[in-house]
Amino acid sequence: METKLNFNILPLFSIPIVECTLDANDNVIEYINSLQYKRTNLSNSYISLSKNVLDNDIMYLYSKHIDDYIKKFLFEVMEYDQKFVTAERVSSWANKHLPGDWAQSHSHDNSFVSGVWYLETSNNCGDLEVQIPYAFSGIPINFEKSKNNQFNSRDCTLPAIRNKVYIFPSTLTHNVRINKSNKVRTSIAFNYYIRGQLISESNLFYS
Repeated sequence: METKLNFNILPLFSIPIVECTLDANDNVIEYINSLQYKRTNLSNSYISLSKNVLDNDIMYLYSKHIDDYIKKFLFEVMEYDQKFVTAERVSSWANKHLPGDWAQSHSHDNSFVSGVWYLETSNNCGDLEVQIPYAFSGIPINFEKSKNNQFNSRDCTLPAIRNKVYIFPSTLTHNVRINKSNKVRTSIAFNYYIRGQLISESNLFYS
């Protein structure tokens, strides 16, 4: 007689990614396209010289929406106490990926929460790919799988869609796939840091 095995899966310590939409008007696109850019050190994309593009007056309402999404991430998803924690935008810049451009795997230093907002996209323009920080076994072993799922996958693809916003922990390693379209892919990336009262078992600290 076959014994039926009953069990539950507890998805502990998940990595949250906020997905939302922010519609950019023509003024935003015109402003971003008017910025000065430089080629990156790896010569795989263009980045704006300005590292505070969301601070421009044209971007005021959009910046406020992004601020609100960051707060939702911190105070509704992570459930940090607003009485003791505040969020501060520390940088924001524009990226342009020409056909054939891409971005290497990286995370964002000196920030707590990061994100990207897609302004100009097309099919096969280069999706965002995120990687898990460690393998299930603790070492880089990759077994064949009968099916990929949220527990055994080593990476996940987030589609680059116009007006889509993704917000994620700054420690999350990610890259951008090759732009295989014949159009330019434009986005705004941003970093936020949090400040406030930190708690340990015996002491209170301030960041």
